Amino acid sequence: RDIRHFVVDNTEVDLPFNLGDAVGLYPQNLPEDVEEALAWFNIQGDKPLSLTCMDETASARLMALGKQHTSARQIFTEILDVFGKPSRSFCKALAKFASTSEAAEL
Repeated sequence: RDIRHFVVDNTEVDLPFNLGDAVGLYPQNLPEDVEEALAWFNIQGDKPLSLTCMDETASARLMALGKQHTSARQIFTEILDVFGKPSRSFCKALAKFASTSEAAEL
């Protein structure tokens, strides 16, 4: 699990924040990385897409994305973690779709 420590300094900004308040961070992939991935996958970044969320346990943010039109660029920028290290559970799930020899390599 990737854990990072952030310090938020709100002394120069009108951003009320009290002990116990929560902050949501939504990381994004770098635009140049997204463009490189779209080109590699041969996907038109601005093509409109409609999504259907198949996971009932998904976050409200992902569920909302499925109720609106979006683009491949937005999905690659805001949703997908195509540049991070795959988790062990991801590899285990992926192995179910591989042949026996391919699964052994995972």
